[in-house]
Amino acid sequence: MKKPPHTTLTDPHDRFFRENFERKELAQDYLQHYLPNEIVALLDMSTLTIAKDSYVSKELRKSFSDLVYRVEYRHEPDLSEEERPEGVHIYLLFDHKSTPDRWVALQLLRYQVLSAEAYRKQNPKAKYLPPVYPIVLYHGQSRWNIARDYQALIRPLPAALTPYIPQFRYDLHDISPHGKLELKGEVLTRMASLALRYIYDKQPLQRLLELIDLIRQIQDRATAVDVLECLLRYYVQATERVSETEAREA
Repeated sequence: MKKPPHTTLTDPHDRFFRENFERKELAQDYLQHYLPNEIVALLDMSTLTIAKDSYVSKELRKSFSDLVYRVEYRHEPDLSEEERPEGVHIYLLFDHKSTPDRWVALQLLRYQVLSAEAYRKQNPKAKYLPPVYPIVLYHGQSRWNIARDYQALIRPLPAALTPYIPQFRYDLHDISPHGKLELKGEVLTRMASLALRYIYDKQPLQRLLELIDLIRQIQDRATAVDVLECLLRYYVQATERVSETEAREA
């Protein structure tokens, strides 16, 4: 395994997430397979762009990573140029702790506010904001057992106050062994998802070998080598039970 290049990312989960989910082909395939069908039908995945900005506060970066995908509609809404937002913003928040965070909806609300302010500054003539589709990606060791809507954080919440409290929910992609999410997609997408699912496994070396077999199905050699180095680095650094020697010999 080659020595990893210098990077400012120190958390192995964060680095693996970004190195894979910032790949446009993986992001397109992931959204194509995991978004609800009725939403996929609205979007032109070939227009997907990936924003490099992070909306996770500095104190939370040990627990969360995030990416923003922007995708245009297949058919533009019947609005004037000034009224038409730039497609849909898909906010992917990766929770890389081993247990769920009950305050995750608060982080999603933070993104919605900050991104709305940024959009207004960048588009001063716009009359509307683009819709945001929030996704939480989770791969921890404990079951996800918290509510997925923001209002669940507000207690007590008398019926008379409900209309005045922000109301939204997020889509949970629980790829942990406890989750019931079927892992789908092309080889790159399945490899990245399985690597995250297996990272806490009691037999990480065996799981690593299974993932390497999957990488052999990638036809483009340069991509396969890049993905392999990324995977080996992740399993050496994140599991602390796979040595560099074992990774090289895998």
